[in-house]
Amino acid sequence: VIMRFMPALMPVLVVLAAAVAALRLSGSPLLGAVSGLLTMAGGHLNVFGLQSPGYPVASDSPTLALGVPTLMAIVIVLSLRWRGELGRGSYLLLPWLAVAAAGTKGSTVPLIVAGLALAAAAVAVFDRSQLRKVLVDLGVVTLSLIFTMIVVFHGSSAGLTFGLPEAAAQTQVGRWLVEVPTAEAQAFAIVV
Repeated sequence: VIMRFMPALMPVLVVLAAAVAALRLSGSPLLGAVSGLLTMAGGHLNVFGLQSPGYPVASDSPTLALGVPTLMAIVIVLSLRWRGELGRGSYLLLPWLAVAAAGTKGSTVPLIVAGLALAAAAVAVFDRSQLRKVLVDLGVVTLSLIFTMIVVFHGSSAGLTFGLPEAAAQTQVGRWLVEVPTAEAQAFAIVV
């Protein structure tokens, strides 16, 4: 059932999730429409027929397609919480969404953890009044990742850890170079 319906539903749902997230976060219908168009242009199904060295959104992937809407929901919940637009009930949403995101596509939650760590560093420099909220969210998402690794993946961390060599090998530059042996080359491939 999943393999029959997902190719028809998920490309639309992924684009819709990106457009709704942009609309909700910016309040601009124009930005919502532009994000939907960018998602279609950067998607694996590529409805515009554009040439690309590597597509960032694979909406026909059984795992990645399910991970994108949950990732967008987490981004919206975090943003609205930090703006003070959500109540205390949003604390209950975050772990559920994080576990759902990790269960559908394990590699999405380490991205969220990395993003929250960067947000915490930025908040520590620019606006210390928000630091507690960001650190609490970082802790909740990290604990959700650990819970998922133990319960869902039975202790396996495959696809749930950060690794520069693996990240560099996934880039187009990494594929051109075939092998990215040094840390400098890995950083270069990731930046490019």
